[in-house]
Amino acid sequence: MKRLILLLILSPTLLLSQIQKTKPIIIFDTVDRNQKSILFAKKETGDNISYVLSAENKTSKDFAKCKWLTSMSRNDTKSLINALETLEKDSSIESDIFNLTYNKNKIIVKIKQTKCTSKHKTYYFQKSCKRALSFILLPDMSSELIAKLKAEIDKSDFAINKH
Repeated sequence: MKRLILLLILSPTLLLSQIQKTKPIIIFDTVDRNQKSILFAKKETGDNISYVLSAENKTSKDFAKCKWLTSMSRNDTKSLINALETLEKDSSIESDIFNLTYNKNKIIVKIKQTKCTSKHKTYYFQKSCKRALSFILLPDMSSELIAKLKAEIDKSDFAINKH
């Protein structure tokens, strides 16, 4: 009987802790030849916070429509912010998660371990598309991305420290 009462009391708490909330942080279009729409969002599942990077390119006669979705931990996101802040002209930064290259007033961002999730076929022998996510940021876009991600992480850190 005690176990049943305890189970009834804990069930709503366990169910509520598994609810996922996703809040967009920043949405922008890149300046690539193959333009992409990029979305950074904050995903909360109970007490667990992660950051989601979603991208989709525009379909054209030269490019098939691809979609990418990847999840980054708070530390991975902080690492990306720090790398974008410290990246200097004509240099590059490489990590396990991303590669950044600043060349000709453009920042080329390559996110590792991402694959196209559209399930479309490439024309060579009908293989599934496995393109990794890469996009170009201009310096002002990079500054805005840094500011918005930093503000969201600071809010999360404040909320965690408050509890």
